[in-house]
Amino acid sequence: MKPSKQQLRAEHFWKMGQAAEHQGQWTLALQAYEGCVQADPADMRGWVSQVVTALRLGDVARAESAAREAHRRMPDSALTCRLLAQCLLLQHRFDEVVAICAALPATAERDAELLAIHGQALFAAGRAQEAVHVFLRSLQLDLGNASAHYTLGLCFQRLRMPEQAVISMETALATDKNGRYRLLALSVLVHE
Repeated sequence: MKPSKQQLRAEHFWKMGQAAEHQGQWTLALQAYEGCVQADPADMRGWVSQVVTALRLGDVARAESAAREAHRRMPDSALTCRLLAQCLLLQHRFDEVVAICAALPATAERDAELLAIHGQALFAAGRAQEAVHVFLRSLQLDLGNASAHYTLGLCFQRLRMPEQAVISMETALATDKNGRYRLLALSVLVHE
């Protein structure tokens, strides 16, 4: 089937966005991705690229708007759910993250990152016990996620399970490749 004029126009804008990204011109890339979805609102690459680029620019509100539209168009997609949940998590809207993750159909395959975002939101919303189960599912898919190990340790600490908290913090230290959680995990270990 031959692509329509709007699909060809959207493809042109998407390629412009990709080229701008490769040159580090993030504002120009974002504008191109906006042009992509204006040309063809059904082009999911444009919506996803728009979210990722807006987040890179620190424009969470713009990213959320694009993520909401992407999720409205594909409500059963783990990717669109994850993008919207990430935007909401950055704004500390934890109950909304939990609701969006819970609304994803059971048949939708959840990746480790989506489960970790869900777990973070549950923990921040004061639901540590539920967060433990979600983090364990996330870690089954990606055992090397230092952030998930760290927050799981905080869950165990909140639940007064110090042995499990220590194991999670030690694992966070062992899997932390860039040192982001090193001081945080050590401070919990010293406290325990």
